[in-house]
Parts: sequence; C-alpha cells; structure tokens
Amino acid sequence: MTVQLTQDSLIEALRALRQDHPELPAISWEISPYSNAGLRGHAYTQDRDLEVLEAYATVIGGSIRPAIIFNAAGVDMQSFALHGRWADVPFHLSGSVTVSSYAASLRERLAVAS
Repeated sequence: MTVQLTQDSLIEALRALRQDHPELPAISWEISPYSNAGLRGHAYTQDRDLEVLEAYATVIGGSIRPAIIFNAAGVDMQSFALHGRWADVPFHLSGSVTVSSYAASLRERLAVAS
C-alpha cells in the first residue's frame, strides 16, 4: 500500500520518530515541498556522523553506504548515505567524516572482527 505523503504527514512522522526514540541524536532535517521524496536529514557532528547514521539505521532500517569522497577546506572527506523507512515514510540521511578517521574506524572494526 502506498501512502500519500504531505508536508504535514512528514512533520508528524518526524515528531513521532523523535518522541518514540529520544535516544537518537539530533540532526538537521529538511522537509521538501516535494513530499513524496520523504524526509532528508544530515548529521553535522565533527567525525561522529557515521555513529549517528548507525543509530538511525537501527531504528529506520536500511544500510549505510559510502557515497563520494570530496575535499572541504583542504581535508579529504568521505560521505555516507542511509536510506530507510519508518512509519511508511522514506528517510534519506547523510553524513561525512574525514577520510583519516574513516580509515582508522575501518582498521579498528577489522581488528575486532579478527
């Protein structure tokens, strides 16, 4: 069943998500006039964006995927995207971390896994 989304229904879904899951970190949200696109969020946490996206993934589902590498003020950054669904509303979240912190995180995860 496809639910017709409106800006009001997106606002209500976001309010319900925050109310039902107050443990989720605060992020920046965008509600588009093209409401069927769903909710868009971006984490701005100075190298903790991946942790923030992981927290949301446990609630809205989906998987975190590396997106693009870009340069910001001389620092190489790795961006990530999470696409999930909660309460019949699509959620599209993004975030980025420095490439060096991402590499360190990967090394740490690999060490724990072995």
